[in-house]
Amino acid sequence: MGIANSLRAELFGATTKTPPFAMLLPEGWVTKPADMEALGSQVQAALAQVPGADTARLRASVDSVLSQAGVGAESNERLIAWITQQDVPVDDFVPMSFALAWLEAPAGTSMMSLAKQLVNGRNAAPLDEAGTILRWVDRADLPVEGGVVHTVQPTYLIRVPHAPETALIIRATILDGAEGEHLDEEGVSAMTLLSDGIVATFRWKRDA
Repeated sequence: MGIANSLRAELFGATTKTPPFAMLLPEGWVTKPADMEALGSQVQAALAQVPGADTARLRASVDSVLSQAGVGAESNERLIAWITQQDVPVDDFVPMSFALAWLEAPAGTSMMSLAKQLVNGRNAAPLDEAGTILRWVDRADLPVEGGVVHTVQPTYLIRVPHAPETALIIRATILDGAEGEHLDEEGVSAMTLLSDGIVATFRWKRDA
């Protein structure tokens, strides 16, 4: 599992405080507005194509992940967009999506101090050589009806230029199994590398 050969730029608009930015997305990946209902319908439609007895459990898993992802890990996150697959063949379906959110530092602090806390407390480390993208990985067990879903969440923090109190959070959620059963490490590693590869193409559009 790797990044597709076909890549295209996806531009995200600016706000009064933040410049626009862009990432390169592999073929079959699209950006969607921060609309939980629309995203849920889209992912469920994709899962409907997955054959086998585990389809029902996969659907329950996705429902749980979406309900959890709709609430930012921090109360000062503001969800702005999703990145997910659309209209891809079953064999190319990847159980992973991205949530993008603006993050405001707590009053009286800055993103620099938050970044230091992440390094010390969650083993965060730079993704890129320039050190502009801070990355860490969480594992979360999410309850669903009749069991538990396991997820892996590579998360990335990118400070906004000239706005020391603001950052962009990109959180990937990878479905890692359910009810005590996990995907093989090779599959999780491949999806994590795919996540890293997509986020590594991030660029602020300074000329906009």
